[in-house]
Amino acid sequence: ASENEQLTEDFNSMGSVVQDLRKQIAKYEAEIGAQMLTLDTLARERDGSRSGAVESGERAKALASEVVSLEEQVLQMRSNELRIGKQLERAQEAQAKMARQLTAVQKERKNLQLDIEALKEEKLTLAVKL
Repeated sequence: ASENEQLTEDFNSMGSVVQDLRKQIAKYEAEIGAQMLTLDTLARERDGSRSGAVESGERAKALASEVVSLEEQVLQMRSNELRIGKQLERAQEAQAKMARQLTAVQKERKNLQLDIEALKEEKLTLAVKL
């Protein structure tokens, strides 16, 4: 009988140990579930970050290409500006030369008109003397 009582006590104490172990297992399973959710969340964040990094890289490449294109346009415009500046300078020089020539021709015309007037007066004087 005392042996049966001992076995019953051992069985009952083992039941409480088993119950404690079951509680710990349930607790660990809950922790594992929570950690799995956290892990899934972190994996989604990681994937989103990778996707964002790829998109950012593609945008950076596109922007770099656009910058190169714009720099080429700026260089072309500067080249055109210099070319037009030189053409303007040549045109201004030609205009100044023509203005000098016009002034010289006008002066020569005035001198010729004065000579014509003088010759007309001389002709009249000679005609009167005859």
